[in-house]
Amino acid sequence: MFESKQGRSGNKNLSSSLKLAVWAAVLGCVVLAVETPNLVQPPAERAALSYSAAPGPSTPATDYFPAQFPAPKGEAEPAPATF
Repeated sequence: MFESKQGRSGNKNLSSSLKLAVWAAVLGCVVLAVETPNLVQPPAERAALSYSAAPGPSTPATDYFPAQFPAPKGEAEPAPATF
């Protein structure tokens, strides 16, 4: 009776190991599929694509953000009640 329990645990360990190996293979294939375009392109093309893909800001970064909006008119509203 003791041997049958060990046989089952051995099968359980084998199935767990097999599941882990399948997940690792699937994850590896997904990573490979995602990264292959980056590995195949020459470095010069990658640099050109990265520069053209990132558009520059339309206004200089030194502009003060609130200055882009008109000044408020009228009196300020009272603050809402807090907890």
